[in-house]
Amino acid sequence: MAPRKLTPETKTVRYMINGLGMIADRTARRVKRISFDLFGFVDVIGFKPRNLAGYELQGAGAAPWLCVQTTTSKNQGARKRKILESEVLAARAYALVASGHQVQVWGWISGRHAGAEAFRRWTLSGESPGRLEWHDRGVIEVPPELLVQP
Repeated sequence: MAPRKLTPETKTVRYMINGLGMIADRTARRVKRISFDLFGFVDVIGFKPRNLAGYELQGAGAAPWLCVQTTTSKNQGARKRKILESEVLAARAYALVASGHQVQVWGWISGRHAGAEAFRRWTLSGESPGRLEWHDRGVIEVPPELLVQP
């Protein structure tokens, strides 16, 4: 039996944990075949603790979140448009960015050579909900060992 293919959400969570050293989890919940994302667009959220000694946060403020809408490379354009074209989602995305958090779209690329995985990363920035724009941060190659179950 062939190994089961990993979903973009599973790949993202595993890479955030194994590759970036973050605490991460899926945010989308399914109820009777309907999916509900955090804030309407966040599939996976993660953060890197500033200090785990005694579980007390050291320094000013909380660690910023990395909020990811994860998909396939073919669908990343639609996901980026969904966030910018909805007034509600754009306002929520701006509130996150203005609060110091990162909003990104990760489009996983299929058919890489030698079993390697990769994704294209887009980061959101802007001065207001109506002036948000995406910035291409390039392709990230992910070694297969970083996609094993943590």
